[in-house]
This record gives sequence, structure tokens and C-alpha cells, in this order.
Amino acid sequence: MGFHKGSENAKLTYSVMPKAGTVGPYTYNGNGVDMAKYNNYAAIISLASASAAFAAGDFHAYIAESTDNTTYTAVTGATTTLSTSTLTPQVTTVELRAEEMSDGYRYLRCTVDGTGTQGFDVLNSRWNSRYPQATLPS
Repeated sequence: MGFHKGSENAKLTYSVMPKAGTVGPYTYNGNGVDMAKYNNYAAIISLASASAAFAAGDFHAYIAESTDNTTYTAVTGATTTLSTSTLTPQVTTVELRAEEMSDGYRYLRCTVDGTGTQGFDVLNSRWNSRYPQATLPS
């Protein structure tokens, strides 16, 4: 029988804390995460519905990578654009596998930018451990 800690299998952390009524233009760089122990990453983006307080505009999210958790470069193709004119809240993801990262790069973060007035937040999700799980004798 195998045993493992859930926290070793998957990790959720805030990338961008909730922002209410953020007026554009804006850019928020999310918190970087260390991918040394994980094979998969997803930025989970939640965008509030349009209303009198939230004006339509562009909203983009993309994944950037780094060797030192300080200087980041956008990863080609790891991006999404959401419509901010809808009256329905939206949730989407931008995902990346470890093998899609450039050689020598270890850290990932999600960056969001926009031109309207939106409420949003972003979660970092890492999963699929690079190392075998511990087992206990039965």
C-alpha cells in the first residue's frame, strides 16, 4: 500500500491576491513558484462579471519563466485573453509542463495586464511530483 502527503502531490498558492475594481491600464506580476519538485503548473484565473463597477477592456494573462526568481521572460504560447464585457464571472487556466520550460529555468509566475476596470485573482497550482512517493511497509 502506498502512502503520500497530499501537500507533496499538489500545491496551491496565491499568485495575485484578489483585486476589486482595478482600473486599467495595469500590470500585476504574480508570485514566482519553484518548479524543482513538480512537473505541471497552472495559473487559475478568476475574473469578476462586468457591472457598473467593472468596465469592459482587455484582460490578458501569461506565464513567464526565470532562472533566479527575479528576472522573468514570457513563455511563448502560454497565454490567454478573456472578454471583460460579459455579465458572467469567468474562470480559466494557463498551463505549462516542466518539459516546456527553457533549459536551466526553474521558476514560473503568472502576469496579468488589462485596460478596463476588473476584479480578479490568480492562484498558482503545481502538481505531479517529479519524485516517487514514499511508501510504508504494510
